Amino acid sequence: MQANKFRWVKAPFLIAMLWQLSACSAPAKPQRIQVEDWSIHIECAGPRESGTTIWLEHGIGKNANSTTWDKVFPKLARTHHVCRYDRPGAGKSPSASSYGPETFAKHIAALMIAVNANDQLILVGHSFGGYTARHIAQSQPKRIKHIILLDALSETLGFRAATNVKEWKDVPTGNEPIDAEKFEAALSPNLAMPVTILTRGQNLSENWLKSQQNLLKLSKISSQIIVEKSGHMIPLDAPQIVIRTIEAAAQH
Repeated sequence: MQANKFRWVKAPFLIAMLWQLSACSAPAKPQRIQVEDWSIHIECAGPRESGTTIWLEHGIGKNANSTTWDKVFPKLARTHHVCRYDRPGAGKSPSASSYGPETFAKHIAALMIAVNANDQLILVGHSFGGYTARHIAQSQPKRIKHIILLDALSETLGFRAATNVKEWKDVPTGNEPIDAEKFEAALSPNLAMPVTILTRGQNLSENWLKSQQNLLKLSKISSQIIVEKSGHMIPLDAPQIVIRTIEAAAQH
């Protein structure tokens, strides 16, 4: 009788533990979500019970897509709800009509609803993804807990100058039908949430460093980390530093 009683008490505890472990280690489930003329490939994983959704914004160009986060996404998903996706014309998302920041903000809001993102968001933007992350923050300021910018573009240097072209039509956006000029023009110089800037330490020009330091002015609560052993692709070169930075933001 004592043995049976012990097993009866222990079983619910084991079931609860197994449920928690499965929730934390649940694999990503790629989805195809239609938002007007956008057909978006998106993956979300990890426990929503964490209370925060980490939203990852990739850069722009021929090879820029959600695989930027391959070394970050699965590890974050062990303990956090995290989403990555391909913008139209990038990765596994087909192209769509040309769009600017207003359409982007509206469609991203619908996409977040479709994947049941938490009301509190940590936005992480790499390169041009810093621009898109900032536009999400501008359109949904009360939902944003923190923004993390990874060697992100700054309007103080400008996209054209950063890519060494003379005309906006020559800016390398890959297959994305995104109006980069409108995105840059519509950026706010002030954000109402904390901002953390991670800057590459390798091949760091004086102009790029100045543009990164100017990003500190975006928020009254801002900080910068120079990632000494990383080039521009910080999520791939230094994933552990990215993960630690995100986890620190989630805990505050």
